[in-house]
Amino acid sequence: MTFKKWILQYINEDSPIGDLARDNNEDPKFPDSNSYDELYSYLLSQNASYLCLQSFEKSWQFFKSQHSIVEGKQHMRLEKFEIEVLESYWTNFKENKKRVQHRELELSQSGENPAEDAFIQRYTTITKAIEQIYSELDEDLKTIVDMRYWNRSGMSEDWLIIADCLYMSRSKVLKKRKWLIEKTAESIYWV
Repeated sequence: MTFKKWILQYINEDSPIGDLARDNNEDPKFPDSNSYDELYSYLLSQNASYLCLQSFEKSWQFFKSQHSIVEGKQHMRLEKFEIEVLESYWTNFKENKKRVQHRELELSQSGENPAEDAFIQRYTTITKAIEQIYSELDEDLKTIVDMRYWNRSGMSEDWLIIADCLYMSRSKVLKKRKWLIEKTAESIYWV
């Protein structure tokens, strides 16, 4: 989530920065990024009041602490249970596709519209995101997915075995996995 979207969604209307964001929401020059310098420069170009700049500083510090902003880039903080759920989407990918097809068949036979079903919408988003991400992965990440989540034996390989197969350290494999899970979360609108 960018700072602009966060301001528009969470900051109340009686805040000077909230007012400025709402008033200038349609302005194409209003940066939709997490770069402090860009945002501050924009506020100065709008002749923002001292109160507005103070409000921006406080809001920015809070936003930065909540969203782990480093040098204009956002890094997700996923809890352990969230990582497990996101990994389960990869592990259960084929089963989830079958569930969606089965549910679509059920609804079409009952005369209901499958496009309005929340289960179908959610799991279609998840499966399409996984297909898209997988198609864009490099060979190392595809190997990680194949060995850890889509292993034909049904057993997921240990991280050390995957690392040995790829001739890299376990920590490097886990960093690649972290990127994969964060990309998945972003693609399915988890955050």
